[in-house]
Amino acid sequence: MNATRIRKELQQLLNKKQYQAATTVNGPLLILAGAGSGKTRVITYRTVYMLSRGIPAANILCLTFTNKAAGEMKERIKEIIGTGEKIPRISTFHSFCLWILKKHINHLGFKHKFNIYNNADQKQLIFDILREKDIEPKDKMIEEIKNYISNCKNNNLLPAEITPESAQDRALTSLYAQYQNNLQQYNALDFDDMLLLCIRLFNKKKELLKRYAHKFKYIMIDEYQDTNHAQYQLALMLSKTHKNLAVVGDDDQSIYGWRGADFTNILNFEKDNPGAEVIKLEKNYRSTSFILKAANAVIKNNNDRKEKILEAIKGSGEIINTIEADNPLEEAKMIADDIGLKCLQYNRKYRNFAVLFRTNSQSKPLETMLQQAGIPYNSPNSFNFYEYKEIKDCLAYLKLLNNYNDDISLLRIINYPRRAVGIKTITNIRSTAFKKDISLFQALPLVAASNTLKKETAAELKHFIELIKNYSNAMQGKEMAEVFKDFLTNTGFYDELYKSKKKPLVIQKKIENIDMLIQNIDEYCKKRKNPALHDYLLQLAIMLSKPEESELDTAENKVQLSTIHSAKGLEYKYLYIAGFEENILPFVRDENTSVNINEERRLCYVAITRAQKELTFTLCRERKTYEGTVANEPSRFLIEIPDSCINRNYSKFKKATSDVKKSEAVSKLGLARLKSMFDNN
Repeated sequence: MNATRIRKELQQLLNKKQYQAATTVNGPLLILAGAGSGKTRVITYRTVYMLSRGIPAANILCLTFTNKAAGEMKERIKEIIGTGEKIPRISTFHSFCLWILKKHINHLGFKHKFNIYNNADQKQLIFDILREKDIEPKDKMIEEIKNYISNCKNNNLLPAEITPESAQDRALTSLYAQYQNNLQQYNALDFDDMLLLCIRLFNKKKELLKRYAHKFKYIMIDEYQDTNHAQYQLALMLSKTHKNLAVVGDDDQSIYGWRGADFTNILNFEKDNPGAEVIKLEKNYRSTSFILKAANAVIKNNNDRKEKILEAIKGSGEIINTIEADNPLEEAKMIADDIGLKCLQYNRKYRNFAVLFRTNSQSKPLETMLQQAGIPYNSPNSFNFYEYKEIKDCLAYLKLLNNYNDDISLLRIINYPRRAVGIKTITNIRSTAFKKDISLFQALPLVAASNTLKKETAAELKHFIELIKNYSNAMQGKEMAEVFKDFLTNTGFYDELYKSKKKPLVIQKKIENIDMLIQNIDEYCKKRKNPALHDYLLQLAIMLSKPEESELDTAENKVQLSTIHSAKGLEYKYLYIAGFEENILPFVRDENTSVNINEERRLCYVAITRAQKELTFTLCRERKTYEGTVANEPSRFLIEIPDSCINRNYSKFKKATSDVKKSEAVSKLGLARLKSMFDNN
């Protein structure tokens, strides 16, 4: 690779600050990349520049937050340097940790063929623990316990390291301890364990940390403002030896505090890395100046931030518009009508339009009105392929074939297809496993050989054990897809579907879904030299269990409906932000709920900066909630936007008909300005 040629290309393709960031290689580096400032291009060319300087690809590590971002970066680098050249390890944090754990997890007491539990598996595990403790397992309680455990793991805390301050804390910590014990017994991890256990591994085996810290001499982390405490610790551990840590991010776009992200990690980077160079990318190539002026005006009201002002390259563009409706259905209809009219008049494509909202509940009226208007759309409420029952059942079988100790997977399919295994038999199996301190699968032959079962049930269990053991060994190599299809046939899986009382079209759809899964396994096998069931399941778990924002498919010609959180990193030519009102954006669940106004303001900033050409805010005079009809004030963020870049097409709002308290967070200054604005209209 010609270093001189690459340098000349960079000078032509990048602006001055981008070039400086791409060619600064040694020492700690903080790249503050504002929205739409071309950070992906900078990261890509910085990697290419390092390779052109003779730095081996094996010594470079790039960590991102989504599989999509990692994949796009790999493809861009290949296009520049050629497919025959080696590229660095580019992956998400979780994929990187999984790569480490696959090699060394035995040092932590796990076996190599471990499973990764998804959200449903975690909830089922918590459900079982609560039931064992004679506690009624309610959905809200299960969710709260799961979130507590996740927060502890994101802060790199195991149960023994927690000092409970109340009876409730003691109860939660006890449940966390039982949860973790069960995971180890089942030879399973949850999603948060990947980071937690990787850090534990490095702390336990210093020689492993030394090996990987020496190997990765140059580390680059994208979206650094979204790192949690565990990711922050991992970055410091790996970069301590060579101190060539480059992080890219924007504290103004930190919107995941609710799931453990700590934006102070980026604010404190210079403190953690003395002598760090700081480069700001402030030229915006995405949005028009009216849009950026609005975004800058909103975000400057946050005090705890790195100062930066986005500068538009595109020009002034269209002034921001507002739409006022009587209620959410009318709001949705006005948006649908506006999209339909623009597509008809100006021949615009549906895929260039998006509607963002603060909560998923706002999606339903939008879907209703888009359907009535005949406008195709993608919705966050669309049913995930992997949520279909038949697919969940197939995956449970695959997990059990990979790992006999997975009790959660076994319990899901022990009586599907029906094997005359009722509640009494399952209780018997559980009891035997508990007494012998073994897994449920290991208890099956003991129960089947006892005199406690009917002959039919005992025979079914023996057949089940034989099938699992025989096909477990066969589920490797290029023919894995065909082997699994044969397995499903021999279990009676297809026969069970055909015998069901469902309509023929429903049965056919289920068969097609199963065929699609088998095709997915086949495609995985074709792309690898030595395909293995364990690797397939781990890859699938990374794709399904990631907590990152959804990676929306914008290729189809459909309007995109999305929460703001899910739209981060995306951009749209024509954007609507629905529900631009107090209590919605910023979101307040109830009057007793504290709201992080700074993070809500950052969320608003992220929403605004998704727009490229045209931006529209929509509001409702009244909304129905479980407390009755309310009349929210326009969002304080709307008030913070200068009059020069917004067309305020809304009248003075009606007062709430019921005695509804206004958000205490609304400032007196904001309300005074709001009143003055309305009075002057």
